[in-house]
Amino acid sequence: MKSVAATGVRWGATASAQRALLMMIRLAVLARLLSRRDFGVVTMVSVVLGYAQAYVDLGLSSSLIQKQERDVEKLSTIFWLNMIAGAVTCTLLIALRTPIANLMKEPELVGLIPVAAIQLPISALGQQFEALFQRDLNFKLIALVQMATDLVGTVAAIVLALAGHGVWSLLIGSLLTASLNSLTLFTLGFRRWPVRFAFRPSAIKAHLRFGAYQLGNVNLGYLTSNIDNVLIGRLLGAEALGLYSVAQRLTQMPRKYINPVISKVAFPVFAKQREDKTRLSESLLRLQRSLSYVNLPLIVGLMLVSPVLVPLVYGPKWASAVPLVQILCVVALLNGIGGPTQIIRTALGHVRFNFHWTWSSGVAYALAMWVAAGYGLIAMVWARTAVGFMLGIAMIWITLRFIDSGLLAFLSTIKKPALAAGVMAVAVYLVIVLAAPASPLVRLLLEVSLGAAVYLGTAALLDREFISKNMRLLLGMKS
Repeated sequence: MKSVAATGVRWGATASAQRALLMMIRLAVLARLLSRRDFGVVTMVSVVLGYAQAYVDLGLSSSLIQKQERDVEKLSTIFWLNMIAGAVTCTLLIALRTPIANLMKEPELVGLIPVAAIQLPISALGQQFEALFQRDLNFKLIALVQMATDLVGTVAAIVLALAGHGVWSLLIGSLLTASLNSLTLFTLGFRRWPVRFAFRPSAIKAHLRFGAYQLGNVNLGYLTSNIDNVLIGRLLGAEALGLYSVAQRLTQMPRKYINPVISKVAFPVFAKQREDKTRLSESLLRLQRSLSYVNLPLIVGLMLVSPVLVPLVYGPKWASAVPLVQILCVVALLNGIGGPTQIIRTALGHVRFNFHWTWSSGVAYALAMWVAAGYGLIAMVWARTAVGFMLGIAMIWITLRFIDSGLLAFLSTIKKPALAAGVMAVAVYLVIVLAAPASPLVRLLLEVSLGAAVYLGTAALLDREFISKNMRLLLGMKS
């Protein structure tokens, strides 16, 4: 199991590394070609589309993995149910484009939403097959498909932006990436799991029950994680949202490109271990320790170098995003530490608990940001961060109780990564002070190179055996 999981992480990490690199290149190029308003408008479209996407899946992909489903008739029924959901959701989204545009106070959404909605029925074709490949731990294929389609989408977005297509370059690039990914997975998956003309919802009642709570949780989770975008866009406008979205993309890199690598592998593995809480607890703590060695230096480093990084890479007009980046790093730090706890709860089947926790968290986020809205963008971001930090700590503690573990055991797994990140932070701060007269590029290179060297050296000194063992496993080397 360790070997298979390590192979999955290796391929997933390769795909995510490429995705992160392409994202940085795309964002750096497009930030100079497009306006803040363009980014804000597309963020609004993305929020609406992402919410609708959950209704296409109906929470059934997670159910297929959690229950290790293999019955052909049930799989066929789920496929056709997803296709119906994709078509209905697309139709509803197009019909509601004007009310949505009025809600967000952005008329341009009327023309953008119908094009974006095309992605919904297309994504329905491939999502079940991605879940089945994930169930069978075939992460190499998923990674290769993702890498190819990400490259096509990035090239398309940049070419369209250079041709002067503005906001459409962002939209078409994302649409092309998602559609090609789904169609490729459908083509490859259909050969292995042919779909029959069978449709018996009564045969999948267990999946529907699981999926109902998972759908509710995903929907509410999506709203909760995007309530900041909705409120900022409506109350402060597209330009403020564009500024916030760039800061958010930077700080969510670990959550978007590192944590999903782990979750795709860990979920089916944890699902197989769900009857053994002792083993599950050991797996979680070992995984958390490994993740902390990756997430902590990235987020702490970003917080320190952002005053130089943001204006240098994205241009002077984005300099006002720096304080937003630094504030958002606080929540990103906690997400990087507590990310695997969500996987554990779903693997154990606690979807009802997840559902109720998510909606109550969403109410707390919305109220805090609504109260802070009168004081401007910075105040809204601080409100979101404070509530997120408190809820995150509580959620980690509750999840540990599910697997008969404790907060002290959890914290002990991150003390060495945290110490190494702290030593790195001191070194980077000294560079910031001493290299202040140098050019921005020189300062950034010095901060990043010295910080990386100090962190790697400190981590190796503190935890050499653990790091070496995991690196050998990840690289497929014998112990």
